Formats: sequence, C-alpha cells, structure tokens
Amino acid sequence: MAARGPGDFTRPDRAHDRGPLSRRQQRVGAQRRCRRARVVRPSRRAGPLRPAPAHARRAHRRAGYSTVMRPSGESKALLAELPTLDPSRRLDRVRDCGDPDEVMRSLGETAEQLAVTDAGEALSATECLVPLADSLGSLLGRSLIRRARAHALCNSGRLEEGWLMCDEAAQLADQAGEPVEAGRARLRSMQALGELARFGESITAGEKARRAFQAAGEDALAARAEVNLGIVYQRRDEPARAIEYFDRARPRLGDSPLAIGTVDNNRGEALVALNDFEGATAAFESAVTNCERADATLLTAIAQGNLADLAARQGLLHRAIVHFEGARRRFETAQSSGHLSRLLSEQAEAMSVLGLPGDALKLYESALPQLDRAGQALEAARARAGLGRTLVRLRRFSEAETALAAAAMAFDQLGHSTSRARVDLIRAELAATNGLAGEARRLIHGALAVLHDRPIDAATAHHLLAKLSLDDGIIDEAEAQIATAMSLARRLEVASLQSDILHTAGRLRRRQRDHATAVSNLEEAVAQIERVRSTMHAQRFRGAYLGDRLAVYEDLIGVLLETGSPAATRRAFTVAEQAKSRGLLEQVRGDLDADKTPETDDPDQQRLVDDFVRVRAKLNAMYSRLADDDQAGSSSWQQSVIDDERRLEMLESRLSTTRGEAGLYATPADLETVAAALGDSTTLIEYARAGDELLAFVVHDNGDIVARSLCQTRQLDDHLARLQFQMNRALRPTAAGGWRTDRLLDDVRAELGALDRMLMAPLRDEIAADTRLLIVPQGPLHLLPFHALWDGQRYLIEAHEIHYAPSASVYAHLPRRQEPVNVRRSLVVGVADALAPSIEQEARDLAARLGDTCTLLTGAAATVSRFREAAGTADLIHLACHARYAPSTPLGSGVRLGDGWLTVRDIFSMRIEADLVTLSGCETGRSLVHSGDELIGLLRGFLAAGASSLLVSLWRVDDETATDLMQNYYQAWLSDSNNKAAALRDAQIRVLARTPHPAFWAPFQLVGRS
Repeated sequence: MAARGPGDFTRPDRAHDRGPLSRRQQRVGAQRRCRRARVVRPSRRAGPLRPAPAHARRAHRRAGYSTVMRPSGESKALLAELPTLDPSRRLDRVRDCGDPDEVMRSLGETAEQLAVTDAGEALSATECLVPLADSLGSLLGRSLIRRARAHALCNSGRLEEGWLMCDEAAQLADQAGEPVEAGRARLRSMQALGELARFGESITAGEKARRAFQAAGEDALAARAEVNLGIVYQRRDEPARAIEYFDRARPRLGDSPLAIGTVDNNRGEALVALNDFEGATAAFESAVTNCERADATLLTAIAQGNLADLAARQGLLHRAIVHFEGARRRFETAQSSGHLSRLLSEQAEAMSVLGLPGDALKLYESALPQLDRAGQALEAARARAGLGRTLVRLRRFSEAETALAAAAMAFDQLGHSTSRARVDLIRAELAATNGLAGEARRLIHGALAVLHDRPIDAATAHHLLAKLSLDDGIIDEAEAQIATAMSLARRLEVASLQSDILHTAGRLRRRQRDHATAVSNLEEAVAQIERVRSTMHAQRFRGAYLGDRLAVYEDLIGVLLETGSPAATRRAFTVAEQAKSRGLLEQVRGDLDADKTPETDDPDQQRLVDDFVRVRAKLNAMYSRLADDDQAGSSSWQQSVIDDERRLEMLESRLSTTRGEAGLYATPADLETVAAALGDSTTLIEYARAGDELLAFVVHDNGDIVARSLCQTRQLDDHLARLQFQMNRALRPTAAGGWRTDRLLDDVRAELGALDRMLMAPLRDEIAADTRLLIVPQGPLHLLPFHALWDGQRYLIEAHEIHYAPSASVYAHLPRRQEPVNVRRSLVVGVADALAPSIEQEARDLAARLGDTCTLLTGAAATVSRFREAAGTADLIHLACHARYAPSTPLGSGVRLGDGWLTVRDIFSMRIEADLVTLSGCETGRSLVHSGDELIGLLRGFLAAGASSLLVSLWRVDDETATDLMQNYYQAWLSDSNNKAAALRDAQIRVLARTPHPAFWAPFQLVGRS
C-alpha cells in the first residue's frame, strides 16, 4: 500500500495498495472434502483464494483409490514423523500405511492445513515430501505435493520459489490429464505472482483456471477464481472492478465460514480504497469472526491486521494498537515471517503517528529487508514511503529523500498513481521543511489532481497548503484551505487529522488577533488529543502521543495569556498542567500499576510474559556485574544493556495493550485543588512554555494566580551548560586551594546570577519574604538547583524554604502522612567501598539516632531481597549507597546494594508507604526529561511506588560533605516537627558556611511533600 499523506495516518486507500495474498486451504474433514471444493486462506492480507484438493480425491476415486487415513488423525502423525526418519526409511514407512498414492494425497492435504497455522512447520514437513512423491512416480501425486509445498513456501515469504513450485504442479497435472487440479495449482500461483507484482501473469493464470473450472462444470471453483482475479485487480489500483468480481462470486461460494471470511477480507480492502470505511470495517470484522470459526489462524491474523491498518488510518489509534498486537501474536505463532514483516511495516506507520518515530524506524529496518528478499514489491514500496515520512520527522532529510525517491520509482513501475501521489505529499512536507515553498506547492497540487476524490488524502493536502500560506502571510488563502481541509476531515471524524487542522486554524486566528476564535479552535484541538490519548492502554504510547502534540497546548497557553483576563490565566495554568508529567500523575494516583506482569491463560500472552521475565533477569545479572567485572561498563556491555532495555520496553508496551486499562486515567488537578494542597505560607512557582517563550505561574495558597513572561527558551541553554561546567570544574580533585577557590566561586555565582535574573527576579514582587516555595520546573530546568540561584547578595535558599515537584497535580496527589517523627519505623541502608568509605558510618550514625524502631542493613547484608522486605512498612527509608544514572537507559538507573543493583524497574514493582526516601548517592535526582516533562529515573520510581517525598542529588556528591549534610539534616528534621524543607535549608546553610561553593552544599533537593 502506498505511504500515507504527511501529517496524518488516515489514508483511505489501502486495499489496492496492499493487494491480495493467496487464500490458504483449510481442510475440514475427509467426508466434506470428498466432493466439495474448499476455500483457501490468503497469504498476504488479502490473497487469492485457492480451492482444497477435493478434486484430487475425486480423481483418485475414479481410479479406484480408497481412503486409508484422515488428515486430522494418522496423516498428521505421519507428517510429523517423516522428517525425523532416515531418508532411506521414509518410502517404506509410507508404504506401511497403505496405498502410497492415497497416503501421499492425504499428507498433501494435511500439509496444506498446516501451512495455514504454522508455516515454518509446514515448510519443514513438505521438504521431504517432494522427493518421496517423485520416487512413487504418480504425476498427480507429484502435483498435489508440490502444491502443498508451494503453500508453505508462499506463507513463509519465499514467493519466487513458491511460484516455481506451483508452475511445476500445474504442468504435472496437465500431463496427468487433470485440468481441474491444474487449475487449482494455477490458483495457488496467483498468490506468489500477485505479491511479486506480476499482475499480468497472475490474471492470465486466473483466467486459465476459471475456464478449466467452467468447462468441468465446477461453478464453486470458478467463483473462487473470480475472487482471486478481483484481488489482483485490487492490487492493480482498480478497486471498483475488484468489487464487481467479489460481488459476483460471493453468492456462489456456499455457507462455509472460511469462504465467507476470505471474500469479506478482500471486499474490505476494496471498500477502503473506495472510501467506504464503515463498510470496510464491517467486512473485516466479518472476516475475523468467520475465520476464527473456521480455525483459520493465518487468515484471521490477516483480517485483524487489516482492521489495525484501517483503524490507524482513521486515527483510531487505540483500536489499531490492539488489533496490531493480536495479529502480530498470531503471525508469530504461525511462524509466518512474510506476513509478519508486512504487518510490522504497517505498525511502524502507527508508531510514527503515535509520536515514536524511533520505534517506527526500527520496525522499518526490520521489515524492509524481508520484504525485499521475498520480492514483495508493493509492500516494500509502501514501507519505503512510510520510512521516508519517519525520517522527515527525525530530521534526517537526506536519507528521507532517498527513501521517498525509491518509493516513488517503485510505484511508478507498478502503475500505482494514488500511492505515487501520496509519496508526493510526503515530499512536499520535506520540501516545506527545507524552505522550498514553491516546490512544496507544486508537489501538493500535482498530488491533489490524483487524490481529490479521497477525502483524507485531500484534507491532508489542503492542510499542507494552508500551513504554507500561513507561513507566507497569505491569510485569505490559508483561511480557505483550512475550511476545505476541515470540511473533509469532519466528514470522516478522524481525530488526529482534525486536531492538526484545528491547531493551524487557531494559529491563523491568533495572527488575526481573533483571540476568542483562536481559543475555541485550540481548545477543540486539545479535546481531540485528550480523547485519543485516553483510549490508549500503554503508558508509553500515551506519553508519546501527548509529547508529540505539545505545541497545541503551548499555543493555547499563549493565546489565553494574551487575553489578559483572570479567568483566562486560571485556564492557562490548567492547560499547562495537562501538558506536564501526566504519566507520573497516573502512577502516583494508582490508576495503573507501574510494573505489572500479568497472569494469563493465553499461551501467546504467556510467551510474552516469559520473554519479559527472561530479559529482565538478564538485565539484572548484567547490572550486578558493574562493580566486579572488568568488561562491565565497556562499549559492548553498554550496547547490550541498551538493546535489552529497549526489548523490555517493547515487551511492556505489548503486554499493556491487552490489560484493559484505557479510559481510567487521572485528569490534572484544577487551580482550587492545587491551592488547597499548598498549605499555609507556601507559594507555587510553576514554569511552562508557550512556543519559544518561557513563562511562570505564581500561585498563592489562597488561590490567587499571576503569570509572567520570562525569556526566550533558547537563551537558557548556554547558561545551563555553563553552570554544569562550573559545577564539574569545582569538583575536580585539583580545583580547591588558594586563589582558585575564590575564582571558582565568582565564576559559578556569575552563572547563577544570570539565571536568577531570567527565572526569579521577574517574580520577586509576587513572593512574600517569609514564604515557602514549591517549584515546578520545565524541561531542562528539572536539572537546575533553583535553591542556589544568586541575586547578587544571597542564595535563594537563604531567603526561602524550597521544595520541588514534577507537576502541581502530582504534588496535590502525593500521599499525606503526618505521624510524629519519633515513632517512625525506619530503614537505613549503607553499602560503602574504598571510593566512599564514609557511607557506612553515615548509616550507622543515623540508625543510632533513630533508635530501636530502625532496621539497619549494611555491607553484604544489605541485599535486594532484604531491602524489599523491609521497605514496604518503613516510614523513613535512607539509602547511603552508590548510585548510577544511565541517560541512555534511564529505567536501568539504580542504587547498588550488597548483592546487586536495585533499578528503577525494580522499584516500580514495589509498594512503599514512606514519608521520606533519602538517596544520598551521586546523581540520584537526575532524570531523563521526556516530552511532556515525563521524568524517567529513580525519582519517578520511588514516587510511583508510593513515597511522599524524596531527598535526592542532582550531581556527583563529595563523600565527606554529603555525610556532613545528612547529619545536619536529620538533626534538624527530627527535632523540628516534620518540616523537611526547613531542615534541608538549615543543613545546606550550615554546610555553605564551611564550603561556600554550591557544588558542595547544593546538590541535594527535596522533591514532594515538605
């Protein structure tokens, strides 16, 4: 199928682009097979029908043969046995079972059955049948076995070999004087020829088979030939003609569920091409139902894959994900690599729309070589078009142009004008990105000449023209194109495309200073995004979909604030919360388990669960080698860890698809809820983006709110990089001493002062002198120690108690635990080594202070299992251990215990009730900040597991200074009525007095409840 148009995944014409796959034979019992023709299953998504070998049996009976075994019984056992025997014994074994020709016929039927459910096993079994049939010498028997072998070859993606085997089968049947069996072999050859894009030869074979069936008075077989011919015309971009064939053939196929399922699957393809999505959905659903009734695994998978692809093109991504997963499991079970490769390339398009272009790229890279090897020209062309679109999104423009040029050439050679036009829409998007507006317009208008009657493609094209006109300042033209695009998109109710067009409409109205209409457009766009997001099962998919569409939220914030009204400011704050840490909010709320390995009776699901457990165990073993193995940490070790982490992430997403959790997710807190959660004398400062502008909301505990514009986001980058350099510079072993100390302090204060002028100075008039500050950063600011900002006279921590939160909504939903400090059940862990010898003493001193209610684990006794056991009931958890932050695999970040690493994934699987978790190692508060301010690291793990607050570090900590700070912190906290923020402020000021450089006193921050 051709690539979808840029900007959406909802191309209507998928049938003719995808083309037929031969229908697979399904045998249903010796008596029914005796004198009735049967339908075969499709080899690709909608392959040609092939009749079962009923006439082979009838021919044998005319020759006086009798049935000696049934394909459902003895022949299955024999088929499994023969490959295990020495080749010299196989012929005798066949003769032992009865008449050799009848035995081989029965084996052929059974092998064709097997090819439908397990192509790999059928391929292995039929390999030994061909020489056996040749040894027996019967022309008809040799033909039947070759047809079975061809079935297995085609279902395994070996199309050229499959066609050659069919050709041999047809010639042998002709020589045997069996025109019906020759026709059946030619029907099977249509699958391979169709997928190889040899449409003329496929039609010739089909017409020859149809004439043979008509001459023999076999109308049901002639009808099957017409179905196959319809599929080929469908692949030739003639869906209306294909429907004529399908509708003429369907009433003559009887009431077999397999026959009905096969035809409906193909009709669905053609109906998609004719823009009848409702009819296509009904046809595919009928195909799935009937093929399941017939126990036709492969055809069921093909039909379900069609449903997935259609749903994705309609923007129904939640349905697409579920259907893709179901089809994928069936293809994997059937070992049908050719079908699986095609499905993966289609799933890649959905991944790109979800906002996961990196995942899409990997799927394309996996699928394309197999499609090329199998000679599936049409499928490979579609995959290259999708690959080009994905590469555009990844800004790999040169590679994108290469892929798109190859796709365009392939579609030209195949005569697929619609698919070629869709490629031009993607090339237009690429040209526009590169500033070639004229070239983009030329490509779009050329594509519209072909796609004008295809609503989704046409809407995509008009939307692209609208964006070009808006960028060029041609407002009237942009307005007209938006109206046309929206009219087309609303007819089909494609949410993702509608949200894109509404976003552009909102930008247009904002430029016209029509704020009311702009807000209306952008609010509707956000509602469409939220509607799609709420239907997705996997947290990763929800996060990616939202993260890919943050610009809509940011533009809505900007327009609301431009109106200047208090109500608009309050609404802007809520929109900012909608775009911040939504996945973590769902985990904190307990709307879903962060790491749930489901129990299941489904063998396909269990296979994924087993794989998940195996990969996780392997990763745990690899992490445990970090301190003891010279190879651990090497580039090869790191790559292996990255590969396995990605594998685990993929398995989590696939398992989540079937959990049934969609629609249960938390909505962000409103302003009133947030204000109530702040408590007395606490002011919230939440940073947010509105396009390229950084702004801040200041929320007081009485609900008053103001918003201030701060700076352009690009201005921050250099200052943040220089601050990180200054911190690292001060921590070098040779840095301290003499004049260097003063110089280092002056340099870091210069950077902290510049950041203070951008981020805090514009807000000071809104902040009372003695208030506590709750800071919600944005993007890279999550790694900034706001408490160390320097106003020229003092650090921010010297003026205010400070704590942090990933979002205001997350903070509002963190557990409140207010038991007195002196009765806490506590857990203290210390695992020291030569690099950090103070760790164990830090742990022992704290345990002594906490008294009898404390569980102390040190050294080798601090095992992962003992930690997990004790952590569940502790109100305070203190981990004095080495930590590891892994930016390339953040879920593999962890702390080192006595017998291995406790990773973020491990923590996700825990439930804790701690009011405070202290992680006194290095970089324990660092996180990878994904789109939408989704923080991935130890911080997320413990908050998701149930912690109310964490004390964590943003960079490497000095061993002695960290121990000193912790002693001061606990001394202050345990004697000061639970005020963690005040205790941290006191401890940091004490350390600051002795070691004034922030690299030493400022690495730790309190996240969560104070």
